[in-house]
Amino acid sequence: PPAARPPAGPAAPPAALKPAKPVAKLAAKPAPAPKPAKPAGAKASLPLPLILLGVIGLLVVLLAVRLLGSRKPAESEPPVATNSIVPPSTPPATSPSTTPAETPPAATSPVQSQTPTPRPAEKPPVEATTKPVLPTVPPPAPPNPKPAIVPPVVAPTKSFAGATAMIKVSTEPPGAQVSIDGARQSQPTNATYHVTPGTHTLVIEKAGFYPQDMPVSELKSGETRPAGVSLKPVPPSAAGSTAAQGMLEIHVVPSSRIFVNGVMVRSDATQATLPLPAGAYTVRVENKTYGSQEWRREVKADAPVKIDYDFAVASLGRLRVTSSGHNGARVTVDGQDTGLTTPCTVDKLAAGSHSVSVTLEGFEAAPQTATVKAGGVTEVGFKLGKAKKHK
Repeated sequence: PPAARPPAGPAAPPAALKPAKPVAKLAAKPAPAPKPAKPAGAKASLPLPLILLGVIGLLVVLLAVRLLGSRKPAESEPPVATNSIVPPSTPPATSPSTTPAETPPAATSPVQSQTPTPRPAEKPPVEATTKPVLPTVPPPAPPNPKPAIVPPVVAPTKSFAGATAMIKVSTEPPGAQVSIDGARQSQPTNATYHVTPGTHTLVIEKAGFYPQDMPVSELKSGETRPAGVSLKPVPPSAAGSTAAQGMLEIHVVPSSRIFVNGVMVRSDATQATLPLPAGAYTVRVENKTYGSQEWRREVKADAPVKIDYDFAVASLGRLRVTSSGHNGARVTVDGQDTGLTTPCTVDKLAAGSHSVSVTLEGFEAAPQTATVKAGGVTEVGFKLGKAKKHK
């Protein structure tokens, strides 16, 4: 008879019930590929622990994918500039694209070029052209300043080096120009002028008035001397039309007093430049030694009128010396040989009487006295006769 089979016992569990290997594979792979479908009877045979482990692994994978997806906007979107610079929160160590805004752009370019290949779900790294630009904060606008009040500019008065004295000049009318020792001052009268100790000469000028000078006697150090003058107007009848302005220039030697229409414009001077309205004027100069000289001049606006006069030269005269019968006689004046022979003219002789004589070998003539006139020519003639032999 066939061998008897052992009695049927409880069925042995299938090989698929070993939990060690399947659990290790599920924990290592974050996204396992789905296995082919098994028959319906096998599904009922899977134990409960294996199903729980598979669900846990699937949740871990979904959580990881969700976390990675939440970081994409921070990695791809460029930073937006705001009015204030706020340092970003500390980025993860594995994310090189979240460099703080304070880092210079040149330092971020090499780091981005060495970034590992992005994951399939990530966008490519931001190009260098999208580097963050720090906002420029304009400086605060200054408050509207109030318009500055500029004081009027007052022309300074010219001071002399080492000036320790002062002259307070007042004129009627005021506003006349002042020249001190020939230096024109920038400030008109009435004003105080600083000068050096000693004597000075002031010249006061104002349009429409006769110019006038004021000699200032010895000034002491620290002294203030008042000086006042009342200017005389130029009458229209004497000057004609006062609309046009002319110039009268006077040069006289030696120093003399100068008068214009009877008004003394210089008390002791060798020259004077006088601005006067166009018209006719009488000019007179007086010298204690040589006397006076007078001119009538027409002042015009187109060109200055000049008067040059040398009393010494004008006071000289000329002497015309001739000889009858024979020429070539040597001329002597006041005992001095002139080097001239007759006929001749001796120039630059002072006005007055002079002794004149002539000499020629074999002839003789008596000396004569000639009176020379200033600015004129005086003639004197000699009659030569044969010299007498003396025993």
